[in-house]
Amino acid sequence: MDKKKTISNSIIFIIIVLIIIIGVITIQKIGIIEIAKNRIEELKQTQIETQIQGIIDETKTQVMEAEQREATILDVKEKLKEKGYDLNETTGEVKYNEYYVTINNDLTIASVEKIVTKAKYEIMSQNEGKYGVLITIENKHGIEKITGSDIKLECKGREKVALDRTLSEGEAYQIRVKLVGKEKEELHTLVASKKPNIIVSNIDTLGDGTTKTINIEYPNNENLINYYSLDDGETWQKYTQELNILETDNKTITAKSEWKEGKTIENTEEKVSLIVSDSLLSASKNAIMKNDTHYRIAVKDEEYNVHTYIEEGDITVDNTKVYGNANDVGTANEYAKYTVLVKINGNLTIKNNATLTAYGTQYGGPKGMLLYVTGNLENNGTITMTARGAKAEGQNIYLWKNQNKENGEYEFVPKEGANGAKKVEYTGTIQKEGLAGEHGEERATGGGGSGGVYNGVSESNIVAASGGKGTSYSGGAAGGASSRYRYYTGMWGWSVSQDIGKAGEENGGAGGEHINNRTLGAGAGNPGGNNGTGGTLIIFASTFNNVGEVTSNGSQGGQGAWDIRSSSYTPSGGGSGRRKHKCFLQYYNSKRNDKCNRGNRWRQLLRCRI
Repeated sequence: MDKKKTISNSIIFIIIVLIIIIGVITIQKIGIIEIAKNRIEELKQTQIETQIQGIIDETKTQVMEAEQREATILDVKEKLKEKGYDLNETTGEVKYNEYYVTINNDLTIASVEKIVTKAKYEIMSQNEGKYGVLITIENKHGIEKITGSDIKLECKGREKVALDRTLSEGEAYQIRVKLVGKEKEELHTLVASKKPNIIVSNIDTLGDGTTKTINIEYPNNENLINYYSLDDGETWQKYTQELNILETDNKTITAKSEWKEGKTIENTEEKVSLIVSDSLLSASKNAIMKNDTHYRIAVKDEEYNVHTYIEEGDITVDNTKVYGNANDVGTANEYAKYTVLVKINGNLTIKNNATLTAYGTQYGGPKGMLLYVTGNLENNGTITMTARGAKAEGQNIYLWKNQNKENGEYEFVPKEGANGAKKVEYTGTIQKEGLAGEHGEERATGGGGSGGVYNGVSESNIVAASGGKGTSYSGGAAGGASSRYRYYTGMWGWSVSQDIGKAGEENGGAGGEHINNRTLGAGAGNPGGNNGTGGTLIIFASTFNNVGEVTSNGSQGGQGAWDIRSSSYTPSGGGSGRRKHKCFLQYYNSKRNDKCNRGNRWRQLLRCRI
């Protein structure tokens, strides 16, 4: 009897232990369930793709046998119609069960996407704890109606509906969405608040300089459940305490808050995930990044805001290819926000007379362009950041980390560039173009040129305006032209007019103007007499076959009435050059078009052994 009790108690003990273990696994490995769900979804999408591809292949065979020609998208439409599916030949979309399949004109399948309700909101205004929000509900099944505490809207099958609401900070707003052909309504909840804030503390918990401590600030609402992801949103775990992240793991940290029940309406405010890495090279190579997405990259004691463009497979540029958009660059009142990071998972070929560059306006370009090619980069055309310098404060750009520390811990672009040309006072009558700024050394960008001068009054002096200092994101802006001359006033005799040029603005700002706004040339800058300082261009590639041009030059200054240019031939400089890192190449062009016409200056400073 006692033996039976012992066995029974042992079984109970084992069961309890198993429950505890399973509980721990559930808490710590909750992402496994999501991984399994994602895998099942991937298999379903693969099955759908196989079925549609089978219909396409059947169509191709029948058309070729019957009419001796290649099948078209219209032929595929007829075949799908026979099977009960309607293809929109304009968009290439066909609704197949619970999915939308997009077919290209060349009869390849572009995508398979599950039909789900996309509910998002955008903060349009904010005043004293009140948010004006625009809610958009979208579903390709068609929306039958939307109901809530203050709304009952018949949608008549529309695929997209927008609602305006004013909500208090932290207030929850719920709506129910009835889809066409569906019995069950979907509950969607919006909590008016800002997105979670990911904070990096440079606290090295291991004491070896390899970890960062991450804290996440979430909206304060007891009905929200807070999550974080270490794989850019593929799987999620509940956030309970600060995270210690190894730099070498290149983790991509994302945060979100969800309502305790139903589906959460996402805030479409720019969602920025944080990548912890030990260098920009390592982050570009190893971190999980999605196309057309914004990230913060934390390296050493700096953070970089990047806008990613991820290209899959081999890419050929045969015209002009521009990466980035207006949100990446500066404006009249704001600095540039993002570095454009282009990753080609394959080979990149730039054909003769083709150009690859970044987006730019009169206020400059993005905070540099980083081009990472996993395969071979063959340039027969032009890769350029000429006139794409950023109006932005500089920061040290940590390109890669040295294993052999004799050459320093990091290879980097320094925060400050070379000095601009100093203001110079000239005596007597003179007509002179501006002077060049200093060249950059050790990857520093060049300084802006000084303004040209014209003095037609022999007994007076005149001052040439100075150029601005370069930054890690821009060559220096150039100074504006100065002039002094006599002019006839009729019965009052002769008078003297004086225009003293302004210095080029710091941080890649505007080129110097002439104070009285006469017809003299303004300095090159963002904007300037001619717009554009030299921008930052970083290239990493497994192999680089360059028979074309790689440039990053500043513009010439504007030309005035006496053919005197502000900083003529003294554009804001590019940086100095450096090659190479193992099989990765990182180039800087330091072309200087001064009177000596020194041309392209490529430097191999010291070899990085990694």
